[in-house]
Amino acid sequence: MPSVRGIPWLVAGSIRKEGRLDFDLGQIPLDDQDAFELFRSGDTEEIMFFHCPAGREKLQRLQPSSIADLAAVSALIQVSVDHGQLMRLFEQRVKGSQCPEAVHPAITEVTADSRGLILFQEQVMMLLNRLGGITVADGFDFIKAVARRKSAVVAQYRVGFLESARENGIRQKSAEAIFGQLQQAASYVCCKATCVAARFKTLRMLDQPAVVPEEFDLKEYFGNAWAVYRGNKTYNIEIWFTPEAAKIVTETVWHHTQKVTFHDDGSATLSFQVDGLEEITNWVLGWAGQAKVIRPPELRDRVVDKLRTALELNSGG
Repeated sequence: MPSVRGIPWLVAGSIRKEGRLDFDLGQIPLDDQDAFELFRSGDTEEIMFFHCPAGREKLQRLQPSSIADLAAVSALIQVSVDHGQLMRLFEQRVKGSQCPEAVHPAITEVTADSRGLILFQEQVMMLLNRLGGITVADGFDFIKAVARRKSAVVAQYRVGFLESARENGIRQKSAEAIFGQLQQAASYVCCKATCVAARFKTLRMLDQPAVVPEEFDLKEYFGNAWAVYRGNKTYNIEIWFTPEAAKIVTETVWHHTQKVTFHDDGSATLSFQVDGLEEITNWVLGWAGQAKVIRPPELRDRVVDKLRTALELNSGG
């Protein structure tokens, strides 16, 4: 099944195939003022995120004039009503009000497309990484921890952020203010990928070949990441599988550090050495009811927390 981002190109291909219209999505101008006027009029009943009365009202009120504005308005439509101040600030800045000076220049740079406001998960993760040395994967974990009000987890990230920020030359008071801003933003931000059509505008084949630096080593770059996201801490992991699951799970080499120990009852224990826990947590959840995390306790706690959340979401009416 195609991804949501691929659907516009499939639709365009279907239209061309049927001979109804010949066009290239990659050639559609992103500064078409007639299109923006359509959005500003609120005549958007058939457009996702902007179809509801509240969405159309916000378009008329905020008067977006660029793709970046549309993405921001889409985010503002999705955030909680408790953050109405964001709407007022965005409206003021659209009308010419200057953004106040940010605590750190990186915030100004990262929020340039959203008029100085932190509206997207990607912005929070980027700033956590650039200013506090927190990996992108852990940044997403931080956002989830804030949303679930896991104060102990948030406190741990705060300690790490402040320490790294100090090493980056950021004063304690400024670092605390930045973390507080990011923690507040983490409670309402949405994913930017859901607010724009695609991450690539166009693809073009170049005449010259790509040059990989001689010192670059892909294996070293990924390290012991479970798949793609490499955490900043290495964990020795042991997971026990029931006899029924052991027959299946041991057929595959899931990770290059994998070791298997079979037991007399037919069960098996798989061990790995993995950088980061985010991805392997989701893998373990796929074996729910058939696997037990022996170590580390951090992984066991993550699995238990996600299972409790799932139980809460699926209990009752």
